[in-house]
Amino acid sequence: GNLSFLSFLNISDNKFHGSLPFELGHLHRLKVMNMRANDISGEIPSSLGMLQGLQHLDVGHNSLTGKIPLSIFNISSLQFINLSFNNLTGSLPNNLCNRLASVTEIRLSFNYVTGKIPFNIGNCGNLQLLSMGNNSLTGSIPKSIAKLPLLEELYLQGNQLTGNIPSSLFNVSSLWMISLWGNMLAGKLPSDLCDNLPEIETIAVSYNKLSGPIPSNLSTCRKLQMLSLSFNAFSGQIPEGVGMLPLIQELFLGDNYLTGTIPGSISNLTSLKKIGLERAHLSGTINYHTYPLIPCSDWLLGSLHAAQQKGRGDYRGFVKEIAKRCE
Repeated sequence: GNLSFLSFLNISDNKFHGSLPFELGHLHRLKVMNMRANDISGEIPSSLGMLQGLQHLDVGHNSLTGKIPLSIFNISSLQFINLSFNNLTGSLPNNLCNRLASVTEIRLSFNYVTGKIPFNIGNCGNLQLLSMGNNSLTGSIPKSIAKLPLLEELYLQGNQLTGNIPSSLFNVSSLWMISLWGNMLAGKLPSDLCDNLPEIETIAVSYNKLSGPIPSNLSTCRKLQMLSLSFNAFSGQIPEGVGMLPLIQELFLGDNYLTGTIPGSISNLTSLKKIGLERAHLSGTINYHTYPLIPCSDWLLGSLHAAQQKGRGDYRGFVKEIAKRCE
Protein backbone atom coordinates (compact mmCIF):
# COMPACT_ATOMS: atom_id res chain seq x y z
CA GLY A 1 0.00 0.00 0.00
CA ASN A 2 0.88 3.68 -0.18
CA LEU A 3 2.38 4.79 3.15
CA SER A 4 3.83 8.05 1.91
CA PHE A 5 1.66 10.07 4.31
CA LEU A 6 2.66 8.04 7.39
CA SER A 7 4.00 10.30 10.15
CA PHE A 8 3.87 8.02 13.23
CA LEU A 9 5.17 4.43 13.33
CA ASN A 10 5.20 2.55 16.64
CA ILE A 11 5.66 -1.22 16.79
CA SER A 12 7.58 -1.28 20.07
CA ASP A 13 7.51 -4.13 22.62
CA ASN A 14 6.50 -6.88 20.25
CA LYS A 15 8.22 -9.93 18.77
CA PHE A 16 8.94 -8.66 15.28
CA HIS A 17 12.06 -10.06 13.66
CA GLY A 18 13.85 -9.67 10.37
CA SER A 19 15.74 -6.60 9.17
CA LEU A 20 14.85 -2.94 8.67
CA PRO A 21 13.90 -2.38 5.01
CA PHE A 22 15.78 0.22 2.98
CA GLU A 23 12.40 1.57 1.89
CA LEU A 24 11.86 3.11 5.32
CA GLY A 25 13.85 6.04 3.97
CA HIS A 26 11.02 6.77 1.52
CA LEU A 27 8.56 7.68 4.31
CA HIS A 28 9.43 11.35 4.01
CA ARG A 29 6.67 12.54 6.34
CA LEU A 30 7.71 10.25 9.18
CA LYS A 31 8.29 12.07 12.48
CA VAL A 32 8.25 9.19 14.97
CA MET A 33 9.81 5.76 14.41
CA ASN A 34 9.66 3.53 17.48
CA MET A 35 10.69 -0.11 17.02
CA ARG A 36 12.10 -0.58 20.50
CA ALA A 37 12.21 -4.00 22.18
CA ASN A 38 11.74 -6.44 19.34
CA ASP A 39 14.11 -8.97 17.77
CA ILE A 40 15.07 -6.96 14.71
CA SER A 41 18.45 -7.88 13.28
CA GLY A 42 20.72 -6.80 10.44
CA GLU A 43 22.08 -3.31 9.88
CA ILE A 44 20.45 0.08 10.27
CA PRO A 45 19.82 1.23 6.67
CA SER A 46 21.61 4.42 5.67
CA SER A 47 18.40 5.48 3.94
CA LEU A 48 17.06 6.63 7.32
CA GLY A 49 19.20 9.71 6.75
CA MET A 50 16.67 10.78 4.12
CA LEU A 51 13.98 11.25 6.78
CA GLN A 52 14.66 14.93 7.24
CA GLY A 53 11.54 15.48 9.34
CA LEU A 54 12.22 12.64 11.80
CA GLN A 55 12.10 13.75 15.44
CA HIS A 56 12.05 10.48 17.40
CA LEU A 57 14.19 7.45 16.47
CA ASP A 58 14.07 4.45 18.81
CA VAL A 59 15.44 1.07 17.76
CA GLY A 60 16.91 0.19 21.16
CA HIS A 61 16.74 -3.30 22.69
CA ASN A 62 17.01 -5.25 19.45
CA SER A 63 19.72 -7.37 17.77
CA LEU A 64 21.02 -4.84 15.26
CA THR A 65 24.58 -5.20 13.99
CA GLY A 66 27.03 -3.29 11.81
CA LYS A 67 28.13 0.29 11.97
CA ILE A 68 25.86 3.17 12.90
CA PRO A 69 25.13 4.99 9.61
CA LEU A 70 26.57 8.50 9.76
CA SER A 71 23.59 9.79 7.79
CA ILE A 72 21.46 9.60 10.96
CA PHE A 73 23.46 12.40 12.51
CA ASN A 74 22.58 14.71 9.62
CA ILE A 75 18.87 14.74 10.50
CA SER A 76 18.63 18.20 12.03
CA SER A 77 15.07 17.65 13.25
CA LEU A 78 16.01 14.76 15.59
CA GLN A 79 15.17 15.28 19.25
CA PHE A 80 15.53 11.71 20.53
CA ILE A 81 17.98 8.98 19.45
CA ASN A 82 17.96 5.53 21.08
CA LEU A 83 20.22 2.83 19.63
CA SER A 84 21.12 1.22 22.97
CA PHE A 85 21.18 -2.50 23.79
CA ASN A 86 22.15 -3.75 20.35
CA ASN A 87 25.34 -5.13 18.82
CA LEU A 88 26.38 -2.03 16.89
CA THR A 89 30.02 -1.36 16.09
CA GLY A 90 32.19 1.32 14.54
CA SER A 91 33.00 4.79 15.80
CA LEU A 92 31.11 8.05 16.11
CA PRO A 93 31.85 11.02 13.82
CA ASN A 94 33.89 13.88 15.27
CA ASN A 95 31.24 16.30 14.05
CA LEU A 96 28.37 14.34 15.62
CA CYS A 97 26.64 17.47 16.93
CA ASN A 98 27.10 19.74 13.94
CA ARG A 99 23.48 19.28 12.84
CA LEU A 100 21.82 18.01 16.01
CA ALA A 101 20.93 21.33 17.60
CA SER A 102 17.51 20.05 18.71
CA VAL A 103 18.47 16.68 20.19
CA THR A 104 17.65 16.24 23.90
CA GLU A 105 18.59 12.56 24.39
CA ILE A 106 21.30 10.38 22.84
CA ARG A 107 21.23 6.77 24.01
CA LEU A 108 23.98 4.48 22.67
CA SER A 109 24.78 2.34 25.73
CA PHE A 110 25.42 -1.41 25.64
CA ASN A 111 26.87 -1.75 22.18
CA TYR A 112 30.39 -2.28 20.84
CA VAL A 113 31.10 1.28 19.75
CA THR A 114 34.82 2.15 19.59
CA GLY A 115 36.82 5.33 19.09
CA LYS A 116 36.48 8.57 21.00
CA ILE A 117 33.63 10.64 22.33
CA PRO A 118 33.11 13.33 19.65
CA PHE A 119 35.03 16.47 20.60
CA ASN A 120 32.13 18.72 19.55
CA ILE A 121 29.58 17.06 21.85
CA GLY A 122 29.14 20.49 23.43
CA ASN A 123 27.43 21.70 20.24
CA CYS A 124 24.35 19.61 21.11
CA GLY A 125 23.17 22.56 23.16
CA ASN A 126 19.76 21.11 24.10
CA LEU A 127 21.08 17.77 25.29
CA GLN A 128 19.59 16.61 28.59
CA LEU A 129 20.71 12.98 28.59
CA LEU A 130 23.91 11.48 27.15
CA SER A 131 24.26 7.72 27.52
CA MET A 132 27.31 6.04 25.97
CA GLY A 133 28.06 3.58 28.75
CA ASN A 134 29.18 -0.02 28.34
CA ASN A 135 30.90 0.30 25.01
CA SER A 136 34.61 0.31 24.11
CA LEU A 137 35.20 4.04 23.91
CA THR A 138 38.75 5.30 24.43
CA GLY A 139 40.46 8.65 24.86
CA SER A 140 39.48 11.37 27.29
CA ILE A 141 36.19 13.00 28.22
CA PRO A 142 36.02 16.11 26.01
CA LYS A 143 35.97 19.41 27.86
CA SER A 144 33.17 20.63 25.61
CA ILE A 145 30.78 18.38 27.53
CA ALA A 146 30.72 21.13 30.15
CA LYS A 147 29.12 23.44 27.56
CA LEU A 148 25.83 21.55 27.82
CA PRO A 149 23.79 23.87 30.05
CA LEU A 150 20.75 21.57 30.21
CA LEU A 151 22.54 18.24 30.77
CA GLU A 152 20.88 16.26 33.57
CA GLU A 153 22.15 12.70 33.10
CA LEU A 154 25.62 11.56 32.00
CA TYR A 155 26.36 7.84 31.58
CA LEU A 156 29.89 7.02 30.35
CA GLN A 157 30.56 4.01 32.60
CA GLY A 158 32.08 0.74 31.47
CA ASN A 159 34.38 2.06 28.77
CA GLN A 160 38.15 2.51 28.49
CA LEU A 161 38.30 6.26 28.98
CA THR A 162 41.55 7.77 30.22
CA GLY A 163 42.85 11.15 31.35
CA ASN A 164 41.38 13.47 33.96
CA ILE A 165 37.71 14.19 34.50
CA PRO A 166 37.28 17.80 33.26
CA SER A 167 36.79 19.90 36.38
CA SER A 168 34.37 22.07 34.41
CA LEU A 169 31.98 19.09 34.29
CA PHE A 170 31.16 19.73 37.94
CA ASN A 171 29.96 23.22 37.02
CA VAL A 172 27.00 21.91 34.99
CA SER A 173 24.40 22.82 37.59
CA SER A 174 21.55 20.86 35.98
CA LEU A 175 23.28 17.47 36.47
CA TRP A 176 21.68 14.99 38.82
CA MET A 177 23.43 11.85 37.55
CA ILE A 178 27.16 11.38 36.90
CA SER A 179 28.09 7.76 36.09
CA LEU A 180 31.76 7.31 35.14
CA TRP A 181 32.63 4.06 36.93
CA GLY A 182 34.61 1.30 35.28
CA ASN A 183 37.06 3.34 33.23
CA MET A 184 40.73 4.28 33.61
CA LEU A 185 40.22 7.89 34.60
CA ALA A 186 42.95 9.49 36.70
CA GLY A 187 43.67 12.71 38.55
CA LYS A 188 41.88 14.30 41.48
CA LEU A 189 38.32 15.38 42.13
CA PRO A 190 38.05 19.15 42.57
CA SER A 191 37.95 20.37 46.17
CA ASP A 192 34.82 22.41 45.32
CA LEU A 193 33.10 19.39 43.75
CA CYS A 194 29.64 20.16 45.12
CA ASP A 195 29.64 23.95 44.93
CA ASN A 196 27.78 24.03 41.62
CA LEU A 197 25.82 20.76 41.69
CA PRO A 198 22.62 21.63 43.58
CA GLU A 199 20.60 18.83 41.91
CA ILE A 200 23.14 16.00 42.03
CA GLU A 201 21.74 12.69 43.31
CA THR A 202 24.34 10.17 42.12
CA ILE A 203 28.12 10.41 41.75
CA ALA A 204 29.53 7.04 40.65
CA VAL A 205 33.25 7.03 39.82
CA SER A 206 34.32 3.66 41.27
CA TYR A 207 36.80 1.38 39.49
CA ASN A 208 39.06 4.08 38.09
CA LYS A 209 42.51 5.42 38.97
CA LEU A 210 41.46 8.55 40.81
CA SER A 211 43.65 9.81 43.65
CA GLY A 212 43.97 12.64 46.16
CA PRO A 213 41.61 13.49 49.01
CA ILE A 214 37.87 13.05 49.05
CA PRO A 215 36.43 16.56 48.50
CA SER A 216 35.75 18.26 51.81
CA ASN A 217 32.62 20.12 50.69
CA LEU A 218 30.43 17.06 50.11
CA SER A 219 27.86 18.40 52.56
CA THR A 220 26.91 20.95 49.89
CA CYS A 221 25.45 18.14 47.75
CA ARG A 222 22.23 18.19 49.76
CA LYS A 223 20.29 15.91 47.38
CA LEU A 224 23.00 13.24 47.05
CA GLN A 225 21.61 9.72 47.41
CA MET A 226 24.54 7.64 46.15
CA LEU A 227 28.27 8.31 46.42
CA SER A 228 30.50 5.60 44.98
CA LEU A 229 34.25 6.23 45.13
CA SER A 230 35.49 2.69 45.79
CA PHE A 231 38.33 0.91 43.96
CA ASN A 232 40.44 3.99 43.34
CA ALA A 233 43.48 5.46 45.08
CA PHE A 234 41.88 8.14 47.23
CA SER A 235 43.90 9.04 50.32
CA GLY A 236 43.54 11.10 53.48
CA GLN A 237 40.67 11.06 55.90
CA ILE A 238 36.95 10.69 55.32
CA PRO A 239 35.65 14.26 55.60
CA GLU A 240 33.04 15.05 58.23
CA GLY A 241 30.85 16.39 55.42
CA VAL A 242 30.05 12.81 54.41
CA GLY A 243 27.90 12.62 57.51
CA MET A 244 25.96 15.72 56.56
CA LEU A 245 24.15 14.26 53.55
CA PRO A 246 20.52 13.96 54.68
CA LEU A 247 19.33 11.82 51.76
CA ILE A 248 22.35 9.55 51.23
CA GLN A 249 21.32 5.88 50.86
CA GLU A 250 24.44 4.26 49.42
CA LEU A 251 27.99 5.18 50.41
CA PHE A 252 30.92 3.23 48.96
CA LEU A 253 34.45 4.30 49.91
CA GLY A 254 36.21 0.94 50.13
CA ASP A 255 39.40 -0.22 48.41
CA ASN A 256 41.19 3.10 48.68
CA TYR A 257 44.08 4.37 50.82
CA LEU A 258 42.10 6.25 53.41
CA THR A 259 43.44 6.87 56.91
CA GLY A 260 42.00 7.87 60.24
CA THR A 261 38.67 6.82 61.70
CA ILE A 262 35.09 6.74 60.55
CA PRO A 263 33.75 10.24 61.31
CA GLY A 264 31.15 10.42 64.04
CA SER A 265 28.94 12.51 61.78
CA ILE A 266 27.96 9.32 59.92
CA SER A 267 25.58 8.68 62.82
CA ASN A 268 23.40 11.42 61.29
CA LEU A 269 22.71 9.42 58.12
CA THR A 270 19.18 8.23 58.82
CA SER A 271 18.54 7.30 55.15
CA LEU A 272 21.64 5.11 54.83
CA LYS A 273 20.96 1.59 53.50
CA LYS A 274 24.36 0.44 52.21
CA ILE A 275 27.83 1.43 53.33
CA GLY A 276 31.08 -0.02 51.98
CA LEU A 277 34.39 0.65 53.70
CA GLU A 278 36.16 -2.62 52.92
CA ARG A 279 39.95 -2.51 52.56
CA ALA A 280 39.95 1.26 53.08
CA HIS A 281 42.89 1.16 55.55
CA LEU A 282 40.92 2.89 58.30
CA SER A 283 42.00 2.67 61.92
CA GLY A 284 40.90 3.63 65.42
CA THR A 285 38.29 2.41 67.86
CA ILE A 286 34.55 2.61 67.26
CA ASN A 287 32.02 2.83 70.04
CA TYR A 288 28.76 1.59 68.56
CA HIS A 289 26.78 3.90 70.86
CA THR A 290 28.18 6.75 68.74
CA TYR A 291 26.60 5.25 65.62
CA PRO A 292 23.08 4.22 66.67
CA LEU A 293 21.50 4.66 63.25
CA ILE A 294 23.93 2.77 60.99
CA PRO A 295 21.91 -0.10 59.43
CA CYS A 296 22.78 -3.72 58.87
CA SER A 297 25.53 -3.78 56.25
CA ASP A 298 27.47 -6.77 54.95
CA TRP A 299 29.84 -4.29 53.33
CA LEU A 300 30.58 -2.61 56.64
CA LEU A 301 30.94 -5.90 58.50
CA GLY A 302 33.40 -7.20 55.94
CA SER A 303 35.51 -4.07 56.05
CA LEU A 304 35.65 -3.97 59.84
CA HIS A 305 36.51 -7.66 60.12
CA ALA A 306 39.38 -7.14 57.67
CA ALA A 307 40.66 -4.10 59.54
CA GLN A 308 40.41 -5.96 62.86
CA GLN A 309 42.47 -8.85 61.53
CA LYS A 310 45.18 -6.48 60.36
CA GLY A 311 45.39 -4.80 63.74
CA ARG A 312 44.15 -1.43 62.50
CA GLY A 313 41.63 -0.85 65.25
CA ASP A 314 39.38 -2.29 67.93
CA TYR A 315 35.97 -2.79 66.35
CA ARG A 316 34.79 -5.88 68.24
CA GLY A 317 31.90 -4.21 70.04
CA PHE A 318 30.80 -2.35 66.94
CA VAL A 319 30.93 -5.46 64.76
CA LYS A 320 28.86 -7.35 67.32
CA GLU A 321 26.23 -4.62 67.38
CA ILE A 322 25.99 -4.32 63.57
CA ALA A 323 25.77 -8.11 63.31
CA LYS A 324 22.72 -8.02 65.57
CA ARG A 325 21.05 -5.58 63.19
CA CYS A 326 21.60 -8.08 60.36
CA GLU A 327 19.79 -10.91 62.17
